[in-house]
Amino acid sequence: MRYLNICLCLLGWASLAAAQDRVPVVDQLRIGVVDLAKVFDGYAKREVKEAELKEEEARLQAKFEERKENLTRLRGEMDLLREGTEAYELKEEEVAIAVNVLQFYDKRRRNTLKTMFEAFILEILEEIEVVVKEIGEKNQYHFIVKVDSQPSTNEGATPLEFRALLYFSEEIDISAEVLEILNARYERAGND
Repeated sequence: MRYLNICLCLLGWASLAAAQDRVPVVDQLRIGVVDLAKVFDGYAKREVKEAELKEEEARLQAKFEERKENLTRLRGEMDLLREGTEAYELKEEEVAIAVNVLQFYDKRRRNTLKTMFEAFILEILEEIEVVVKEIGEKNQYHFIVKVDSQPSTNEGATPLEFRALLYFSEEIDISAEVLEILNARYERAGND
């Protein structure tokens, strides 16, 4: 067993020595971090898009409530009819159709909102990524790491389970620069 450990160590050192010949040498490693939650929350466009999404949600909810009230009205009308009559059966059919329409509309409403929310998030994250890449290229960073200041909401998870980076110096945090560029571009674009 001891012989195997010695062989593995020698093999590891030999591999490391061979790899060093192929790895480019970097004079000064430039690393940055971006607090994605901080940038996302501070981006003015996010607030505007979030408000638009809430307006659409309210509009769709109002339509849903209208359909729900219509169903309640139809059920009330059906309750006034005598069971077994032709009028009752017609009203019962009308209620069944209204229930199906309401369920269909509710599913479509939820899917629409989900699609809009995903598009909103993706748009904002793509804009953040573009700015981070520009800063990285302009300032010759070797890599920029995403960090999240907000703890995970996953039940049962410890804070360390979801943090890829446990410590970094504030000197390498470029979040404020990213946020400043994003908001300036958004303002110049006329808040579109």
